[in-house]
Amino acid sequence: MRANPAEAATPVNQAVASSQSGSGVGLAGLICPSGAREVLASLVAGDDTPGPVSPAIAAQDGGGLASFHRGAGLEGCLAERGGVIAAVVGHPHDRHDGRVITPERVLDAYAEGSVAALAKSCLGDFSLAIVDPVRQEAVLVSDRVALRPVFYTTAAGDFRFSSTVWALAAGGRPSLTVNYTAVACWLFFGYAMECQTLFAEVAKVEPGSILRYRDGRVRIEF
Repeated sequence: MRANPAEAATPVNQAVASSQSGSGVGLAGLICPSGAREVLASLVAGDDTPGPVSPAIAAQDGGGLASFHRGAGLEGCLAERGGVIAAVVGHPHDRHDGRVITPERVLDAYAEGSVAALAKSCLGDFSLAIVDPVRQEAVLVSDRVALRPVFYTTAAGDFRFSSTVWALAAGGRPSLTVNYTAVACWLFFGYAMECQTLFAEVAKVEPGSILRYRDGRVRIEF
């Protein structure tokens, strides 16, 4: 059962938050039937987001989410309500009312079943992530030109994602293989075609799309 949108969301690590809001610069998370905390820790340790950054982390049995931030505050990066966790990276705002899109507002949209409507109303450079460990569901949203990219893999039999490819590669399970087509594209054109990455098992969330993972399946919506 989804969380009640009227229930208050809790900013993660609120005890160390200050009046200076942190700026989310990256995220990592997973849906994993077992060992979620350990796998999330490996994703966090493998992240190569340029520093200095610190992670706000929320994990429980079945999944977890981390948001990397700059600044003293954590309240703008990650929130949890009823076991569902949401993170916002970048600078999204609503094109209708100009309000900043916060993790709490993302949780509201998830509880109401209106994530697609929220995503279509977002402007700016951003990525959004929702992890629902109980339902074993994850939702990822990328901005229209993927200025804040999110990468994902199902190679380990679970679902893992991160703002950097190297965090997924550093997890150690499983070992990833080189995508030679993508390497050739990088050498000749300076970029990879479509949503390929340098690893065959890792893909990028398509610009302007919503990725939903549930029951072991990935579905892309536009």
